[in-house]
Amino acid sequence: MKRRLLLSIIVLSISHLLSGCRFISQPLMQIDYLDESMAELRYPYQQLTEVEKATYTVLYNSIKNMDERIKLPYTLSSYEYEKVFNLLYRQEPDFFYLDTQYMLADKMSEVRMLYQMSKEEKEEYQRRIDEKASNILDAVNQKETEYEKLLYIHDYIIENCQYSQDSDADTSTIYGCLVNNSAQCEGYAKTLIYLARKSGLSAMAVVGQTNDGINHEWNIVRVDGKYYNIDLTWDDPSFEEDSGRAWHLYFNVKDNEIHNITHFPSGNNYTLPKCDSNDSNYYYINKLVASNYDEAYNIIKQEAIYAIDLRKDYIDIKFTDKEVFEQVKKSLFNNGRIFEILNDINTNDKNKIDSDQYIMHEKQGINCISIGLIYK
Repeated sequence: MKRRLLLSIIVLSISHLLSGCRFISQPLMQIDYLDESMAELRYPYQQLTEVEKATYTVLYNSIKNMDERIKLPYTLSSYEYEKVFNLLYRQEPDFFYLDTQYMLADKMSEVRMLYQMSKEEKEEYQRRIDEKASNILDAVNQKETEYEKLLYIHDYIIENCQYSQDSDADTSTIYGCLVNNSAQCEGYAKTLIYLARKSGLSAMAVVGQTNDGINHEWNIVRVDGKYYNIDLTWDDPSFEEDSGRAWHLYFNVKDNEIHNITHFPSGNNYTLPKCDSNDSNYYYINKLVASNYDEAYNIIKQEAIYAIDLRKDYIDIKFTDKEVFEQVKKSLFNNGRIFEILNDINTNDKNKIDSDQYIMHEKQGINCISIGLIYK
């Protein structure tokens, strides 16, 4: 199942649990903020107050140096500090060496930061990450559009990383995903942010639960000024016959297709941007969306011909709504008309398919179907 590592808390004082008071004082030190180019790629940071931004910036710069004791720019309550720390932990994938434990006190003007490794170990980990990321980013930079850059990052991660059932420290980090090629949902989400930002793209992590009540983490990305949900973990097939292939079911989808249906955001410490456009959705970009039965029939037939010529394994199609989705399922699949298409287009002597069988995967919430072809 798709799980994320939960942050654990070392509480030095429990009085903050009983108090709603705010302890913000005058600045204790010179105030700095993330520079404009960094802030522009960090939507959650932009949602913070000036006090929170200053705290975020001090933590960011200090953790980057692996400082163990960090003086905060303001005196904060435990609640106020915890909000900023948790946000930074989720949204800054570079800090793979940061411990998941943190310390709280009633009033906080200085914090002790915990790390999972030494500076020497961190530098060696970073060297290996940079080595892997360099080739990926070279390829990304060859792409012309933001959509193409994001698609390459999405496909690379899925095709080269295996979902891990083990919850060790690395599976929740970019190191696990890029170097060990093994990660859980947190590692997938952080690696997307890491590569996207280095490509000049804005991406953020979203945490919550699935419709099965499992803790989960995915992303929101910005493409050409509009925001979209994207879930790499759910686009990575969990069955062996499809390993190494990237789905695009959850590539740039709207809120109303997944929020409070399969994905339930909670505890994010920022207001999520609205995702209400299809402009950069994979299926709309590639003209794989059908609004009626005839369109669906023609798309499947065209895509099947194309797939066989290239020996592709799957045909993908999306429907404009649930009604069309159910109509096509009944008319084309339940009644067996799909075999007419497969027999009709099975004319490629080099790549022959078994036109008497196929594999179908369906996702009702987002109204998508993938048809698996079986080659002889």
